[in-house]
Amino acid sequence: MKHTRKAAPRPARVGAFFDLEKTIADHAVIWEFVMELYRRREMGLSVVVRTMWIYFKYSLGVVKNFETVMRDASRRAFQGRNAARYIEIFRELFDERLKHRIYPGARDTIAELKKRGVRTYIISTTFQSLVEFYANHLGIDEFYATSLEIVDGIHTGAINGPIYYYQHKASLMMEIAARDNIDLARSFAFGDNLNDRVMLECVGHPHAVNPDKKLRAVAERGGWTILSWGI
Repeated sequence: MKHTRKAAPRPARVGAFFDLEKTIADHAVIWEFVMELYRRREMGLSVVVRTMWIYFKYSLGVVKNFETVMRDASRRAFQGRNAARYIEIFRELFDERLKHRIYPGARDTIAELKKRGVRTYIISTTFQSLVEFYANHLGIDEFYATSLEIVDGIHTGAINGPIYYYQHKASLMMEIAARDNIDLARSFAFGDNLNDRVMLECVGHPHAVNPDKKLRAVAERGGWTILSWGI
């Protein structure tokens, strides 16, 4: 009788999952971009005010029908706009100002985790074309963010695919863990507000970064690591 040897199971890996805004960097990325467009007179005041209101409610965790709100914001800010021009504007903004507002603590933590062989991910509600600058700059292995539809080089204002927020972040982490053989019990997650709670609860090593009042209370009850990162 012929015996076949079963392949040994792959050893599980460790992952580190990061929110972006107010976790890796000290700012709200879309807000900074909208303000830059306003300064350049490429965007009207009504869109700026609408964006500010959405971010204020989101930071408090009180946005209802968030996906509908996000799709509406995308349409208002991007519909009919030249994609290449928007990317070039953000590239200038990132190089001149925003990359200098990445927390040194985030830089050091990501570098140390990568040195230890930990696979790094960003999961963000922010638009993919903007998140990419941070991911490339920091050497992040993979990033997931909101994808904007572009036809013939012009933004349609529509969103392609999912928007990663709250439970959607956790669901994505489960998919990544299954695909990449990540042991979530040994893994790390970093977030700054209550919208990141479910993501943080998925891993064995949750870190609350400069947490808001609600997340701090959750972190203290759970014995999570609380980090105070500044520029």
